[in-house]
Amino acid sequence: MPPAPSGTLELSDGRRLTYDDVGAPDGRPIVYLHGCPDCRLTRHPDDELAAAIGVRLIAVDRPGYGGSDAPRDWTRRSMAEDVVALLAKLNIDRSAVLGWSSGGQIALACAAVAPERVAAVGLVAASATAAFAQSAVKEKPPMYSYVSNWAIPRAQWGEIAKSNAGSEKIVSKALADGILVGYGNDEVLVHQENGATHDNFWSSMSQAGLIKVLEQFYQSGTATNPVLATATKHWDNIFVSRYYNWHPGTFKNVYTYVAAYELKADAPNDALDSLSKNLIVPLLAKQMADGNI
Repeated sequence: MPPAPSGTLELSDGRRLTYDDVGAPDGRPIVYLHGCPDCRLTRHPDDELAAAIGVRLIAVDRPGYGGSDAPRDWTRRSMAEDVVALLAKLNIDRSAVLGWSSGGQIALACAAVAPERVAAVGLVAASATAAFAQSAVKEKPPMYSYVSNWAIPRAQWGEIAKSNAGSEKIVSKALADGILVGYGNDEVLVHQENGATHDNFWSSMSQAGLIKVLEQFYQSGTATNPVLATATKHWDNIFVSRYYNWHPGTFKNVYTYVAAYELKADAPNDALDSLSKNLIVPLLAKQMADGNI
C-alpha cells in the first residue's frame, strides 16, 4: 500500500485534495505538480534532500489522481484554482510551482490565475504552451474501430507475419473501396500477465463497415488459420472515437502507446469529453504538429 498523504484539503465543493508537506517547515515553498498518470509520490524519494537545501516541498495529488477527487470541471483553470486554495490553507502567501510533464500546464495556469501567489514557475519535460491559449476542440463524427487481441505462444510468433500478409488483401481492398479509413497490426513490446502479444485492427466511419470486413474474414477462412488457432487467449473490442487525427499514408515499424482508464463511480457524465477537450486532444495535437507522433 502507498503511504497515506500527510494532508487533505476539503475544497469548497466538497472534493478532497491530498498532498504531502515535506522538507524544511520554514523553507522556501515549492509546489510540485506531477505528470500523467502519476501522483505526488513521483518526487525524489528522499525528502531530506529538500530539507537540506532549505525547501518546503508541497507535493500535490492533482485532481483525479492518487487520493484527490476528480474535478467537476477538467479545465486547467479549475485545477489551478485548487492549488491556490491549498496555498491559502497552508498560509503560504507566495510559492514557486514546479510542473513535471503535463503538470507543467497546470503550473502555468497557476501563474495565470493567481500571479500574486506564484513567485516562479518551473517546467520539466513539459510543453510550454500558454495556459489558456488553445483553440476550441470540437467533437468529430463517430469513428468505429474493431480491435482483435491475441495471446500467441512464443514459438508461433514467427508465423504471425505470414498471417498478417494473408489478411492484407481483405483490408487493403476495403480501404480502397472506402469501407475502411485505416487498418493495421501490432506486436506488443511490454507484455502483461494474461495480456495480448499481438493485435489486428481496422477503422470505419460506420459500424456496418466494421462488420462487413469481419464477415469477409470469416468467409475467406482467414479467421481460422492455424497460427491463430494456437492462441491461448483471444478477445475483441469495438471502440468509438469522437476525437481523432492522423497523418495519411502507410507506416511500418512505428510505435503505439495505449493507455486504458476506468473512471470512478462518481465521475461526472461529461468527464470523458472534458478530459478530451481540455487535456488529451490539445496535448496530442501539439505533439502531432511538432512531428513527434
